[in-house]
Amino acid sequence: MDIAEKSNRIRFVTHKLKQILLLDFTHIEKAADAMEVVAFAREFVAKQPPNSLFTLSDITDSHYDRDVTAGLQELAKHNKPYVIAGAAVGVSGLQKVVFRSILAFSGRKNIKLFDDRESAMDWLAAYNEQS
Repeated sequence: MDIAEKSNRIRFVTHKLKQILLLDFTHIEKAADAMEVVAFAREFVAKQPPNSLFTLSDITDSHYDRDVTAGLQELAKHNKPYVIAGAAVGVSGLQKVVFRSILAFSGRKNIKLFDDRESAMDWLAAYNEQS
């Protein structure tokens, strides 16, 4: 996977004037590709100020194995000090069990699941208005 594709998958998007870091893991079929995106995301997030990010992770139609799951767990744990709130989409069925294990492993309590990107981005955009 080249740098342009990784940069397209890990990038800032703006929604209702809120800057959101998109972590796009959609349609990744090869574990090696997923691990490259995980590594790129980790480096990208590490360059941001602590407690400064709103993130949207989309894993729609992705396939991953034990190594990728471990990589995502480590990424979630790594990102914890940087993220104000996070949203995730594309998590269904057995993936919800995996997702819950990622949250438990990482100690993250500030991530919410959504059925689609629009709902997730709306929630993130309004986050500072919530109690």
